[in-house]
Amino acid sequence: MTKHHACRRCFLVVTLVSMTALKLSSAEYHIERSPETIVSFVSESPLIDFEVNTDKIDGYAYWEGEGFPPDDSQLQSSEVYFEVQLNTFDAGNGMYNRHLKERYFETEKYPYASYKARITKVESMADSSFVVHTTGVFSLHGATKEIQVSGSAVSTDQGLTIHCEFAVKASDYDIEMPSLMMMEVDDDINVRLEFILKIAK
Repeated sequence: MTKHHACRRCFLVVTLVSMTALKLSSAEYHIERSPETIVSFVSESPLIDFEVNTDKIDGYAYWEGEGFPPDDSQLQSSEVYFEVQLNTFDAGNGMYNRHLKERYFETEKYPYASYKARITKVESMADSSFVVHTTGVFSLHGATKEIQVSGSAVSTDQGLTIHCEFAVKASDYDIEMPSLMMMEVDDDINVRLEFILKIAK
């Protein structure tokens, strides 16, 4: 772990400790590193597409009150945050990896993508599953936009298994998409995430 990454992780830990001190009766979950963790950025067109993947994601979910799901009175205090290390993206090809990181995502200058949000609604589904709706800001390539993200949360013995997918426009984040024979990749980037949230002890 580099000094920069260590400082980022320390910042997350300090933030979580500070929130816990503010409210002893609170629910706090951390992203658990596991083989199931995956983050994908996908964009497609008829002639050219790309998919890059990583498992390097960190973050937390928090709200005042105990247990999951939070009730309506606890949603105002909720906070969801995750960040992805873009310089760990892998497209399965070394040259393409370097091309995407250096020319398009500029990961040396903008090493992280992040989402900070509040839970706005939780819908109970069958078999201990829930649909969680959030509103927040997504930061990528030095730009920040307000977006809404919904995802599924399934309660298991391991914690909460999270799956969500949302689309952002590369042009909104000043990203020039690659092209081939004058045909550009679609402006939409589909962001897909799967990870486990484990209750903090």
